[in-house]
Amino acid sequence: MVGPALGGALLASGPVALPIACAAVCASAAIAAIATERGLPAEHLRTPRASSIRRRQIVKWITREHPRVDRVACPWLIERFVDKQAEFIYVPSDQVVSEAQKRGATPFDIKDVELGHHGAECSFDAFVHKYALDKDAAMVYMAKVIRGADTDDKTLAPESQGVEALLDGLRHMHYPNDHKQREASKPLLDALYAYCQRKVQAAA
Repeated sequence: MVGPALGGALLASGPVALPIACAAVCASAAIAAIATERGLPAEHLRTPRASSIRRRQIVKWITREHPRVDRVACPWLIERFVDKQAEFIYVPSDQVVSEAQKRGATPFDIKDVELGHHGAECSFDAFVHKYALDKDAAMVYMAKVIRGADTDDKTLAPESQGVEALLDGLRHMHYPNDHKQREASKPLLDALYAYCQRKVQAAA
């Protein structure tokens, strides 16, 4: 702020001097503000940002720990086609329902839930139907492969036993870290989906 004495002196110097001085003072203030901001902790800089305030709530999904086929294939489907920012939680089988209520999470691949086994179909099928992915011929075939790998019907698709073996191998490699197992399974499931795309294209 320009003091009274300095302001009077500038006015006496002529009409051009005051705007120039004000510009210089404003520039100094801006430089000081930038320097101050750089010295602040990161959390202080982020707090007033509107993007942070409006950031949407992360959707949580919960299922049984130490996953096999369905419990890594379903998260892959969610992240790829439904919600890339989803959070996955693995807990002991007898805690899924109670923890789902506590954490506001959606349970899957357990008994008596929408996104679980129904008849001959597995939880992966339930996700495919719920999110209208059954319009994709490649996804329909992939669901068949996953169903065969996850259930007792191992001859459902010729690829099912191989997929089950590979996913089981990843399970043993990363046990008991369920999240590392899930991450390691993603490239394999990406490759399976690409394979299914080529397969249905060739059959068309």
